[in-house]
Amino acid sequence: MWPIQSIAASDLSTMGCRRSSIYWRVRARDSNMNRSHRANHFGTAVEKKMFEKYGLEPDRRSWCDATRSDGKPVEIKSTMRTHSDGQPGNFKLYEQYHRKLRRKGGYYVFAVYRVRGRGLQILRSKMVHSSQLPRLSWHGGGEHRQSRQTKIPVTQPL
Repeated sequence: MWPIQSIAASDLSTMGCRRSSIYWRVRARDSNMNRSHRANHFGTAVEKKMFEKYGLEPDRRSWCDATRSDGKPVEIKSTMRTHSDGQPGNFKLYEQYHRKLRRKGGYYVFAVYRVRGRGLQILRSKMVHSSQLPRLSWHGGGEHRQSRQTKIPVTQPL
């Protein structure tokens, strides 16, 4: 089915991250670091692995994370398979960025991971053209990005 990849703390140091900071970040599950801050660090680690897996060039814009070799933009979305409260993960998309990605003929990479030991294990990932997503229902909640949002459950096949 989908390949399983692991990111150990030692792998993260070779991807341009300081090992000690990543080790602390992953261990931060038990510290005072808030959930959103941890998710951001885990997401960054997953992005680096997706750059490698799909041959993407990092491209840090507000609406996309990378560029394919053909110049098409790519937004990388990641989520934990199951959150600490037992709820399944979900991918959060913002309407404004999604519309721009669609206009540019861009892609999404969806990645599901779990924290494992001192690193992450990517359970599955998939690149999907932005036009191939199921019909999306937008709602409020993305005010900090001045955009409506939607959530795609990790359980929904893409």
